[in-house]
Amino acid sequence: MRGTDEQTSHMFSCLSPEQRVPTNHPLRSIPTTFTKNRDRLLDGDVARAFFDDVVAQARGQRLLSDEHFTVDGTLLEAWAGQKSFRRKGQRPNTPDDPGNPAVDFHGERRLNDTHESTTDPDARLFKNGKGKEAKLSYLGEVLMDNREGLIVDACVVRRH
Repeated sequence: MRGTDEQTSHMFSCLSPEQRVPTNHPLRSIPTTFTKNRDRLLDGDVARAFFDDVVAQARGQRLLSDEHFTVDGTLLEAWAGQKSFRRKGQRPNTPDDPGNPAVDFHGERRLNDTHESTTDPDARLFKNGKGKEAKLSYLGEVLMDNREGLIVDACVVRRH
């Protein structure tokens, strides 16, 4: 090892949410029914209603700002393989293995307008940046209140 050993532990935070949120903070008064209703929250409609209820309670306690919000986006990778992304209307030609056919798409221009996944037709081919590989994904968007850091809205959108 060369040079001095400088510790940089002050750069990282190792606090749990319980340690970070003060005991008298208004967020603690919002009912946390997640653990009681965990199985029911797997249903999208129930989860959305729960989310809306928490946001309404936060708004009622004046925890949300009306002016300072941030929108952020991310790619949510689909559970569809690259081999399933084929030209629309093309029938699979799989003489070797119908379960996992050999597909050679190198050099082929594949676009969302002309191709679709045979296993997940709603997934779209997106890149996360220049020079990155394209993956079958969905676009996720989050609206966050800057004052308290609360997520106010979230959605998954389909764009071409």
